[in-house]
Amino acid sequence: MGRCYVVVETPEHGIDDISDLPVDQIEYVLRMIINKVREESGRDYAHYFLWFRNKGREIGVSLTHPHSQIYVLPFIPSRVEREIGSAKEYFDSKGRCLFLRCA
Repeated sequence: MGRCYVVVETPEHGIDDISDLPVDQIEYVLRMIINKVREESGRDYAHYFLWFRNKGREIGVSLTHPHSQIYVLPFIPSRVEREIGSAKEYFDSKGRCLFLRCA
């Protein structure tokens, strides 16, 4: 069992993207997301959280307000597990974080 939440970022139809919102509204949206992740973190089934934004007809968006979704999954997706494993191997062999590596 997992959960999915839709986060409506504004009730206004004319806003194209979250970056078009006032800073205080963006902060409010981010606080809502953080609070939902904190709330769900206490659940036994919550092993992975994915927050993503939906935008545009191209991807089949049916809600015209700027919005995003939060998926709370009872497992870690295999691709993510592989990426975490690769990052750990890199750290173990190089002594530094793969994601903070500078070119």
